[in-house]
Amino acid sequence: MLELVFTSILVLVTAAAGLMGVLVVYKLFKGQA
Repeated sequence: MLELVFTSILVLVTAAAGLMGVLVVYKLFKGQA
């Protein structure tokens, strides 16, 4: 049970970090263009 919670938290953190990275890249790309 604990492994399932840890895995889901890890997935959520990874997804959040990925979204933040995409937003940063998008803003930088839009700023340069």
